[in-house]
Amino acid sequence: MTKFSYYNLIWIIVTWGLFIAFGAERPEYEKRAEEINNGHTLAWSRHITGQDPNDMTSFDKFLSVACIPGRSTKANGDTRQDDEVWVIVKRTIDGNDYTFIECFQSLDWGEDNDYAWFVDCALAMSNGEMGTEYIIPDVPETPETLGDYPTLRTTTNQADPGLVHDIPISTYVELQAINDDKIGGVWGYIDGNYYLTNDIDASASDDGGQGFAPLGGALGTFEGDFDGCGYTISNLYMNRGTSNFGLFSTVMGAARIANVTMENINFINGDDCGALAGLVQCDTSDILIQNCHSSGNIANANYSYDGGYGGLIGVVLGTADYRVKIYDCSSSVDIDVSQNDLLVSAYDGGFASNLAYCDVSNCFATGSITRTPTATRWIGGFAGIITIGAKVEYCYATGDVEATDTAGGFAGEIKDNGGNWGDMYVRKCYSLGNVNIEGGAGTYCGGFTGLIRGNNTEITDCYSWGDSSMATGSFCGGFVGSTINDPNIYQVYSIGVPEALTRVGGLLGGIGLGGNPVFSDTYWDTETSGFETSAAGIGHTTTWLKTNPNYPDTWDFDNIWYQEYTPWSPAVPGYTFYINDDWSHLNDLEVCVFADGRPVGNFKVVEGELEGLDEDDYETIIAGINYYSIFESFPLVIKDSFGTTIGKVTNIEDITVDFYESMGAHIGSSMDYSADWKFSEDDFATKIEPFSGWKYATFLRSPSREPGVYIWEWEPIPLTIRAVNTKQEITLSK
Repeated sequence: MTKFSYYNLIWIIVTWGLFIAFGAERPEYEKRAEEINNGHTLAWSRHITGQDPNDMTSFDKFLSVACIPGRSTKANGDTRQDDEVWVIVKRTIDGNDYTFIECFQSLDWGEDNDYAWFVDCALAMSNGEMGTEYIIPDVPETPETLGDYPTLRTTTNQADPGLVHDIPISTYVELQAINDDKIGGVWGYIDGNYYLTNDIDASASDDGGQGFAPLGGALGTFEGDFDGCGYTISNLYMNRGTSNFGLFSTVMGAARIANVTMENINFINGDDCGALAGLVQCDTSDILIQNCHSSGNIANANYSYDGGYGGLIGVVLGTADYRVKIYDCSSSVDIDVSQNDLLVSAYDGGFASNLAYCDVSNCFATGSITRTPTATRWIGGFAGIITIGAKVEYCYATGDVEATDTAGGFAGEIKDNGGNWGDMYVRKCYSLGNVNIEGGAGTYCGGFTGLIRGNNTEITDCYSWGDSSMATGSFCGGFVGSTINDPNIYQVYSIGVPEALTRVGGLLGGIGLGGNPVFSDTYWDTETSGFETSAAGIGHTTTWLKTNPNYPDTWDFDNIWYQEYTPWSPAVPGYTFYINDDWSHLNDLEVCVFADGRPVGNFKVVEGELEGLDEDDYETIIAGINYYSIFESFPLVIKDSFGTTIGKVTNIEDITVDFYESMGAHIGSSMDYSADWKFSEDDFATKIEPFSGWKYATFLRSPSREPGVYIWEWEPIPLTIRAVNTKQEITLSK
């Protein structure tokens, strides 16, 4: 077999500890001058010397690198024209910094290919002929793959509440007739337990008049159970010109409504309006709304008073003692009141106009909101205002918002309303829609919310992707327009473009009255937003935000956040380019084989096959060329102030090696003096997982050698070394 020696070595060291070497064919000495640049690349290797290649804050820092051509020494004492590479490297070990002067020394392959340091290396040929041109195959690594921005993990749905079924409803007439069961007259209540037996087409409600009469009546309430059983009520029409209308007018008592879809509603005029209910208000008990959904349109063309519109519910109002619980609901209702010049105030939201003293979880809104050009405010893609005692989590909004004041992609305003009202928060929520404010007062515009107010308000683990803009006015931010008082904002980010005349920022437009808000681990994208500044938060590039390891531990990617990210990692030799492949490119070479997760042995390649190996016995076969290397620690010489040598390092006593994805190694001062660090207890009879971490042992040294460190392996065992640290004996000379 033809043998080649290295001629030139090209060494590359990446700051965080990736050490790369390329070896080239050495021409004959007499031809060296004319062929110095004509040597073919023989092999490459990658040595991971950093403590953790996925942790950019913890690495072995190379302070200096020097290359001395042609002065290294072979193991047998013969000289050759290879390069020596010396490094000064700083390592942090157990919290203490140490500086090492070290030499990386490469050796010939030797006469036996079994001499191997299997460290991410490979050798290939073109044309399958020995002695022609050697080429480098594709680097067998898993490259760093960036995903998108972080997103939130979903939560699980609530169990079915098991509503009581007493009275079946199967037609539109029966649905409207529920009002006949009201107790106590106009101001009375309905407390029956109803359930749908099929889908209901409510097209008959579009009768040219006011349409469907909300269940409970204009002044009454619904306080029973209503189970839609998964069925749909479609094409419901109302033109009431009153307050509190939807399928139900006002929901109170111990009401429970679940499992119904309101499809293609068409509601006109009035206020405190939602597809399911106009008002849900606690008085004597908790109220449950679960697995209810809506789609269609709500508009107001000529009704002067505007309390608020919501895609599913108009107003949600619990108490300090009883709460409205809303789970697993959604709305795709578009709200458009742009043709009404009479309106002067509003709370409009794609899901609900007002949320107070309620628990809202796993809900979303996709409808858009278009407001009047007159002075109206508190408009949000999910809720117009989120206030006293509200707890909202795992919710989102995707619709665009147009308003004249205080608007956001998720909420117009989020506030605790002052005083000690208990916990109030928005957690694990996001918005995607764009927000635009035109006319009116023109303040408080944000991608997520226009304004955050109060001392007990908390927003945690949220994000916004939409743009926010105001034709006039101030306080506009990619996430929030402004804050008042001392709210707390943790782990949020935004990527949208904010635009206003004044008080504009990448994350926060500006801090308002009495402001001392807390923004902790909050970010915005400086590239997509076009802003390098913000009244709070930290700006980062798109790449930074899409790189998972950059985020601190407060960003919980195991339970709350999700981000596709594949870190760079070294591969077992041959993984990428020679897996269950035709081996003809390695003809006549002896290769090491790693099959089905464990080493099998060394085999010669004959006519493209691994001689002596029954490939049908294995699912995955990996073949690569053996390689080995030597790491040498620099002998430390100690001198006194007069330059006299008073001591030097003569022996290595102990050695600690940081392995990465390895299964074993021989380590010692020579091949005859080495310890077998094989990480398998049964000589790989059973499959084991590669080991990453530190291994410690007493160093076996030859009495006749300087303190060099051989790292090698007889078998094709994955082996990557990140760091080698030695405890050296210093012998004093005087």
